[in-house]
Amino acid sequence: MAKSDILKISDEVVRSIQNGDFKAIMKYGNKRGIIFSINAVIDNFDPKIPPQKLNFILNDTTKLFWGYEISSGREVYMTFNEFYSKFLKKNYLKGTKLVNKVSDKKIKTNINDFFRDVQFVEYTIKTNDYDFNSLILVFSKGALSAILFNRWSP
Repeated sequence: MAKSDILKISDEVVRSIQNGDFKAIMKYGNKRGIIFSINAVIDNFDPKIPPQKLNFILNDTTKLFWGYEISSGREVYMTFNEFYSKFLKKNYLKGTKLVNKVSDKKIKTNINDFFRDVQFVEYTIKTNDYDFNSLILVFSKGALSAILFNRWSP
């Protein structure tokens, strides 16, 4: 995909996320599902939501396993709505955008190892001089395949 196309689609996806409209995301999503992660490293245990479930995912009360907190190593369980409220419901469109690279060189990610024919867009919001939150949209073979949250964790 051309850089202008990936940015246009990414902006539409981020706008839909901000509005809680996951049904709108279905048209861009990978047919096998979209991986959601609480950090920039994708793991096999990260929740993978099938497109047909995205329509009502915010109302699902099932607690999902999201991995481990980076700072404490504790297991993280929450509903998708809790994940959405804590990590995704931010105004990422006001942040900086990078295509196919992450803003902080100290951030390790395995996007290129996990997917083939991949492009990604990172939206970063600085919360102060040192801290940031970022949203990374990963497209594999043109389909939205992962939505990753990342932040500075001292």
